[in-house]
Amino acid sequence: ARSTFKEFVAGRPDDLIGLVVFANYPDLACPPTLDHRFLIETADAVRPARPGDDGTNIGDALALALDALRTTTPEKKVLVLLTDGNNEPAVPNPLAPEEAARLAKELGVRLHTIAIGTPGGLFRSVEPDTNLPITRESEGPNLEMLRRLAEITGGRAFAATDADALRDVFEAINALEKSTIRGEIKTRYDERYAPWAAASLALLVFDRLLSNGRLRRLP
Repeated sequence: ARSTFKEFVAGRPDDLIGLVVFANYPDLACPPTLDHRFLIETADAVRPARPGDDGTNIGDALALALDALRTTTPEKKVLVLLTDGNNEPAVPNPLAPEEAARLAKELGVRLHTIAIGTPGGLFRSVEPDTNLPITRESEGPNLEMLRRLAEITGGRAFAATDADALRDVFEAINALEKSTIRGEIKTRYDERYAPWAAASLALLVFDRLLSNGRLRRLP
């Protein structure tokens, strides 16, 4: 996922991009910036949440990201939510993800969601020490909720089960969010010809004086 994120950032060299990481509580790891090297270094330093703080607080994470976007100047603002689970924050009074999505719509921010990981269900495997079959249940991402969040803001919902699929999703988002870059180039002219023109004129006058004086050339 880290290498895929780097490729996504590299594909948008002129964009302000930030990073919010979240578990029970969100953290603005990197505010929107054009310093993409710093952004990537920050992403590389992200570590899994510690035990006891490994909830999934999607609503508050979206609110923090929207607050960071609110102070930026680009007219087109996009959020990409990448999550591997359901909204299960172990904190008091978290913001509901749907409320955060409606806030994003009011602010003119489009939200794309990416559900990363396998869908929920029963998974059978073998216990490595005893070679006995075991069955475990995985809840998986809440695909319906993520689809609903994206639809509220006019975005799209994606799912990726591996690194290759995630790369395809980021490429699709890049294609969706292409925009024309308009800029104004200002040129400052620093006129430096005047001293040289004055010097040339002085030499010309001096030459005429010499030609008409005692040092004039003989025919």
